[in-house]
Amino acid sequence: MLDILFENQIPTIAIGKIDDLFAGKSLSDKIHTKSNAEGIEETISWAKKTKSGFIFINLVDFDALFGHRRIRKE
Repeated sequence: MLDILFENQIPTIAIGKIDDLFAGKSLSDKIHTKSNAEGIEETISWAKKTKSGFIFINLVDFDALFGHRRIRKE
């Protein structure tokens, strides 16, 4: 999907670690963030200034809480 959007000059904005996950391929703008709050702020900012396109976001703190970086306490 990213390739099709990118090839048709539709902005593809990556927020969080999306750039790392897709090796930067078919991403027109890449914004790394350090927290969910920063990710949400960037998303709102890009949504306001982008008339059309695809904003792809990874809220990094959720990886620690629910995802693959979750630490098990037993």
